[in-house]
Amino acid sequence: MTGLNRRVFLQSLAAAAALPAVPGLLPQAVAMSRPPRAEYAGPWARVPKILSDIQLPVIPARDFNLRDLGAQGEGEDASEAFAAAVEASRKAGGGRIVVPAGKYRTGPIHLASNTELHLQEGAEIHFIPEPERYLPAVKTRWEGMEMMGYSPLIYAHRCENIALTGKGLIDGGADCHTWWPWKGKNTKCDNSTNEGDT
Repeated sequence: MTGLNRRVFLQSLAAAAALPAVPGLLPQAVAMSRPPRAEYAGPWARVPKILSDIQLPVIPARDFNLRDLGAQGEGEDASEAFAAAVEASRKAGGGRIVVPAGKYRTGPIHLASNTELHLQEGAEIHFIPEPERYLPAVKTRWEGMEMMGYSPLIYAHRCENIALTGKGLIDGGADCHTWWPWKGKNTKCDNSTNEGDT
């Protein structure tokens, strides 16, 4: 290998993210799964410095369970429960929003500083494919370009110490009617006999 491609770099970060949260372990773990420093070239030569500067977030040891805030996990719209959990975390100075096993539909989740969104095994977050829910526009990026646009599904602006953890599932909710067509021609949708098929 003559350099580090994007896929290898992202795979190394993903591998490190699965490790226990031990201070100082992340850069070392990533280093074990990437090519030797001598094989970095061009802009990628900065990768070791970037990785060495990464610090694990420090989240206060307090939980905000989504069920305690009104969510049932039965496929209902849990947007208000997510918003209440984020607000409770913000007011308390941070904490962990726990999403228990179950299915939760929601609009965008705007996190606050010092907050971890933790999906327990069997938990599913399904974002509702209604574009109006992702307004008003927020400062975001699209393909590397800063802009004002629809809110990302999980969003944090001017925040620090943010974490997304757990073994649950996050489904963006795209289908042949919403989101996918915005990207242009989609073979799956064009060839599907069931227009609602995802």
